[in-house]
Amino acid sequence: MNQSNNNAVSTLSSKEGAYTFFDAYMQYVGITESPALYHRWTALSIIGALIARKIYFPFGHSFIYPNQYVLLTGTPGARKGTAIKIGTNLLQEIDYPHLAPNRAAKEAFWVWMAKHGIQDLSVNDDQDMDSWVFNLQSEQDTITEAYIAQDEFLDFIGSNDKDFVTNLANLWDNLPKYDNPKTRDDDVYIPNPTLSILSGITPTGIAEGFKVLAVGGGFFSRIIFVYTDPTGVKITYPTKPCEQFKSYLTQHLLNIKELEGELILTNEVRDLIDQIYKKAPGMPDRRFQYYNERRLTHLIKLILILSASRLTLEPSIQDVILANTILYNTEINMSKALGEYGKSRYSEVSNSVLVLLNNSPKPLSVREIYKEVGRDLNKFNDILDIIGSLLQQERIQRITGTKGAKEVLYLPNNIAISKWQDDLIDMNLLYKNEQSIWTGEIE
Repeated sequence: MNQSNNNAVSTLSSKEGAYTFFDAYMQYVGITESPALYHRWTALSIIGALIARKIYFPFGHSFIYPNQYVLLTGTPGARKGTAIKIGTNLLQEIDYPHLAPNRAAKEAFWVWMAKHGIQDLSVNDDQDMDSWVFNLQSEQDTITEAYIAQDEFLDFIGSNDKDFVTNLANLWDNLPKYDNPKTRDDDVYIPNPTLSILSGITPTGIAEGFKVLAVGGGFFSRIIFVYTDPTGVKITYPTKPCEQFKSYLTQHLLNIKELEGELILTNEVRDLIDQIYKKAPGMPDRRFQYYNERRLTHLIKLILILSASRLTLEPSIQDVILANTILYNTEINMSKALGEYGKSRYSEVSNSVLVLLNNSPKPLSVREIYKEVGRDLNKFNDILDIIGSLLQQERIQRITGTKGAKEVLYLPNNIAISKWQDDLIDMNLLYKNEQSIWTGEIE
C-alpha cells in the first residue's frame, strides 16, 4: 500500500503510528464476539509462522526463531475459532502454502510434513528416491514449514497421545532435522522442521486431553496459554470486513515475508532485555515453573515478531517493552487456563468449580456449587475439602452474604502473577479491550 493509503490506517494504540499492522488488523477484525486478546495473539502468530526461519536471533550455540505454540483457551463458545479463521484467511489471501491438514494421525502428519517439505523440489525420473533423500540430508538450506491452525487442538492431536505431543514439543526448538523410522510405510526425514501452532482448547479439554503428561513439563513450558472470558457480545449480523484494511494487511504481510537476516540489537536494547530477564518475578503457580525458565525465549520470539511487523531487523526499546507487556498481560490469566489440572485427585471437579464461579454472575453458596458438581463426588464432605483447598491456594475467596453471618458465599480470586517493575511494562501500549483485569497481586 502506498504512503497515502498507509495514512488512512487510523491509530488505535497510544503510540501514534508505531504499530500500524496491529492497528489495521484490529480495525479489520471490527466488532466481533471474540475477545481482543485472541485477535492480538492470532496476529502475532500468523507473522511468526510467515517468517519461519527467515529472521533469527543467535543464542549461544543455537538460534531463536519466531515460531510459537499458542493455544487460545476459554470456555466453549468463547469464539476461539472465529479469531483463528480471520488470521489464517489473511494468510490464504497471499497464497501461504504451509497450513497443516485439519486432522491427522501422528504418523500421517509426519509423512505429510516430509512430503510437504520436498513438494517444491524436483526429483529426476531416473533418480532413486533413497539416494535423493540421502542427498537432501546434506542440504542445510532446506526448511520444512508447517502451521497447525485448528479450531480445536484436541481434534488434531487426539487425547493423551504422549509420543505425538513429545515430538511436537521437540519441534518447537527448531531442530536441524527430524527423522522417524516408525511410520507404517516409509522412514520419515524432515530437514529443518519449523512448526507453528495456533489452536483452541478449553480448560476441561486440557484436563481430559493431557492426563498422561507431567503438568508443567516440556510441552506445557513451550505453550502460550491465552485465556480470557467470553466477551458477552452478541452480534446477530456481523459486518463485512473492510476491503481497504484487507488490502493493506495482505500487502504488509507480503512485505514482512521479504525480510531476512539476523536481528540486530543496540546496546540499549540488549541492556533492557537483560534487565527483564534478571528482574522477572516469575509466575508463582508451580505448574509454570518450567515456563518461567523458558520465558526469555518466549520474549525474544515476540521481539522478533514485533520488529518484523515494523519491517525492520532492528528492534526498538518500545518493541521490547511491548513484548514484555504482552506476555505479562497474558500471564495474568494463564493459571485460569489450566484450571485445576495437575493439582489434586479432585482436579477435574476443582476445575469445574472454578469454571462455575468464573461464569456465575453472583457469588455462590456451598450447596449451590454442590448442586452443579455433586454428581462427580462421593459425598457432600468432598466439596468441603475442595473448597477448603481452593481457599488455601487463594484461587477463591469467601464473603458474607446479605442474609448475615450464616450465609457464606464464594467468588473466584484470580491472582496469578507477581508484581513487575513499573519501567519494564507499559499497559498503555495495549488496546484497552485486551488488557487483563486482576483482583490483586502477590508481592
